[in-house]
Amino acid sequence: MACLKRWFYRTFTIETNYLYLHANQEARILSARWQEYAKRQTAIRYKQARDSVVRICKQLMSEGKCPHMRDVRSMLTKEELASITSLIDLISDVTEELRSDK
Repeated sequence: MACLKRWFYRTFTIETNYLYLHANQEARILSARWQEYAKRQTAIRYKQARDSVVRICKQLMSEGKCPHMRDVRSMLTKEELASITSLIDLISDVTEELRSDK
């Protein structure tokens, strides 16, 4: 590592401390951008999963069945299930919304 520092200093005549400070700022910027991207992707996946739950609940209610967690869970994909933190709360919210719309 010390050899690399000396080589870098001789080649680019930049202090390694300055390099670490500058790279640290860029790393923080990249980290912040990544976190924003991850939040946006999480929100998109949750919305898609919620739309699927709404569709499934409508389908079950049109068949005269009450949407149970077991039924909804079997109709969702693994990706949709992974993006939902509390499926039972989501099902109860969706069924309340659907019943109030009627």
